[in-house]
Amino acid sequence: MNSSTHGGIRRGCQVSGFRGWLATGHRAAISIAIGLAVCGSVPGASGATLQLHGDMSNVRELSIEPAPGYSSLDLAAPTVDLVVLTARERCNSVGGYTVTLESANAVSGRRSTASLNNISAGRDKLDYTMKYGGVVVELGNSGVAGRAKVTDVNAKTPLGGRAKALEISYAGDKHLASGIYQDTLTFTIAAK
Repeated sequence: MNSSTHGGIRRGCQVSGFRGWLATGHRAAISIAIGLAVCGSVPGASGATLQLHGDMSNVRELSIEPAPGYSSLDLAAPTVDLVVLTARERCNSVGGYTVTLESANAVSGRRSTASLNNISAGRDKLDYTMKYGGVVVELGNSGVAGRAKVTDVNAKTPLGGRAKALEISYAGDKHLASGIYQDTLTFTIAAK
């Protein structure tokens, strides 16, 4: 504390700072500056200004929780709207955010179709379609073949984020060659 005495009246000024963590776990720096304004001719009169500053980091999170059985699909049986994962989208951009989904095995010329390809031997494949958050995935709607914009919102998410299921459907094929069939799906979240 810096202080001075003028005409028997004590005047003082203190400057302090604080750095801390928000309850959400995201680091925020808060600085506090106190300035003293002295009113020259009025004995004992003074004023203070408090200026608070805070910074919040950008939050862009996309967590994926696979559903039980996602890696042991019955390819011989017809399957409709099977949930294979739940994605939780979180973004604090006031302008909103987008989520894209990309299939490594998108079927050329068929915007809603990807395929599970036999990676063991042979060239067999099983075409499938997807829904994300209950909406049909249109591969290529983002301007890039095999990639779909599955979320496009103009606001931040609620605190807990938004949960959306990815569902797949396929006709099933009992005559597929034996082996392991797969597709790789890549999700990306971006702030606007």
